[in-house]
Amino acid sequence: DEVIAACQKWILTQNDLKNSLSLRLFLRFLVASSEEESIHYVGSNGNCVANFACIQSKANAESTMKIVLQYLKMTNDKLSRTCCREERNNLPDWLLLSCIIAKSHQQCIVAMIIGSIDNNSFSAPAMYSVLLRLHLMSPTTSQWNDSKARTHLKDAAIHHTKTSLQWRCPLDRQVVEMLRNLGTSPHTRLLQYATDFSKGNALIVIRHTHVLHERLVVDGLGQDCTMAGCVGTRPPAVIAQIDDRLVKVSI
Repeated sequence: DEVIAACQKWILTQNDLKNSLSLRLFLRFLVASSEEESIHYVGSNGNCVANFACIQSKANAESTMKIVLQYLKMTNDKLSRTCCREERNNLPDWLLLSCIIAKSHQQCIVAMIIGSIDNNSFSAPAMYSVLLRLHLMSPTTSQWNDSKARTHLKDAAIHHTKTSLQWRCPLDRQVVEMLRNLGTSPHTRLLQYATDFSKGNALIVIRHTHVLHERLVVDGLGQDCTMAGCVGTRPPAVIAQIDDRLVKVSI
């Protein structure tokens, strides 16, 4: 363990490497020696493994992220960049390492990512993906209240509208349950809660608009007669035909 820790600390001092293969091997070693079971795993203290050198201080986390940015600047590994935008699993080492250190030092890592995007650096397209992934991993942390961060998140969501639906978010189950409850018992208190929640977590809620769509279709078809939905069937209801479906609509 002492040898591994010493190797990790030595790697963090190598800031002038010009060989992308060496950087790639460094990233592989840091990910493998981090002892992280998953980027989504959170320990009892809310952070990752404490003896991992890359997270032992803010300076170490920043040095690690500099290695990631240097690798992205030097590499021609287009497959690695494509993978980061589309896959839910089997992520490249540079992306895994970014997510691992962000669990303990998210504020400084997000700041470095935003700085990379603002500088229009070569790594900016990949950083949009990392920024959105970090938001989905920890959507309730305070740094997302920053106006610049939210602007970049909106741009990241536009670039990854479809692919990001596959990525995990701890609030997904809560959002689905909330939207389904709105379709079956739209009480004033629940409506207010859903409104307030959506204002603060718009990018999370919009991932599940298909739940609202399904509920509205069922409600409009009058298939669920035992429940009162947001679109009622009180007279005078009008029968409308949409493609091959007949729906009841009242205003």
